[in-house]
Amino acid sequence: MAATVGSVPGGLPAELARLEQLSRAPGVTGHSGPFPVTFAALRVGSRTANVMAEGRDQGPARSLATRAEPVSYLLNVKLAHPASAELVMNE
Repeated sequence: MAATVGSVPGGLPAELARLEQLSRAPGVTGHSGPFPVTFAALRVGSRTANVMAEGRDQGPARSLATRAEPVSYLLNVKLAHPASAELVMNE
């Protein structure tokens, strides 16, 4: 199961704090992240591909981010009982 949360202007620390709380929630037995991610176009010669760039620190992720595709964060969690977990989606 993966949990993601996007950044909002002026809301970066609060969003990260929510993910860090989730990583310690009851039923979570392991996690990786949160990692900064952004979406970008990768061009090599005449080829272009849309990619999700995942970083390990803020600098490189921020250099790829744009207003249209700001830095977001990705947290992967391992659940003790995944079959009984509720699915929650925010749009």
